[in-house]
Amino acid sequence: MGTELAEDMNGQVSEYPGEDPTELEHKKAMEYLERGLRSKDLLSYTVASPTKTAEYAGNPELTEPAGASDPVKASITVKNAEIIAKNAIRHAQWLEHVHKQTDQIAVLLEAYMLNKAPYRMRAMKTTHARNDGTARVDGGAWYRALVALKGTLNKEETQKQCTLRLDWLKTHPLPANARGADFANRILELNEEILPNMKIKYEGENYVDLMLSFIPAEMGAEKRMFQREQEAANVAIGNPPRQVPALTQVDQGTEKGH
Repeated sequence: MGTELAEDMNGQVSEYPGEDPTELEHKKAMEYLERGLRSKDLLSYTVASPTKTAEYAGNPELTEPAGASDPVKASITVKNAEIIAKNAIRHAQWLEHVHKQTDQIAVLLEAYMLNKAPYRMRAMKTTHARNDGTARVDGGAWYRALVALKGTLNKEETQKQCTLRLDWLKTHPLPANARGADFANRILELNEEILPNMKIKYEGENYVDLMLSFIPAEMGAEKRMFQREQEAANVAIGNPPRQVPALTQVDQGTEKGH
């Protein structure tokens, strides 16, 4: 994948991040890998049982019409035997096609991991070698094994990186000219990449205050509207309303201690 996928992905660096990456590093590496395999029309061959393409699909057998004569039945039997034989040939061709595609995936994965994760790469090659007396490797199974690493990697370092990233976000509110999409992207990063990987949990009021801290002070009206919506939602699920800080404090980005 080295240069091949780098060319497909506009020259971005394309290599697995290391023998023991953090969860975030692994997540980003797999997102990149998925895009690269899709660009080469190989992603569909990473599943355990790829769906046959039209050129390899078998034909249905003929059925005997009611009251068919013996000669008609015999003819249908002969035709069905031909169909079964041709379907078997197509199926064998399909399996070989899948093997060729997953062979290619394996070659790309080897290049993807060779530089920074050579030991993990060799272990993957050994584990997913085909049991057919050849040196071929099942790249589809290899890819699925990489996907399955999620949740098993360097959690301590992941937590450290997420804490540092959150501290940076909290001390760098969005600029005054930020758009709604900028705020949405920051919340998306918070919810999908940062908070799930932290020991400290931000819930309820603390979570609302955290989101409020991302809104620029110049957008005081929007911040108050968002705060009122969150308060209303909190009351709607049966929680008592909290003591709301002065609006001047909210506008200045004052954050509740955690």
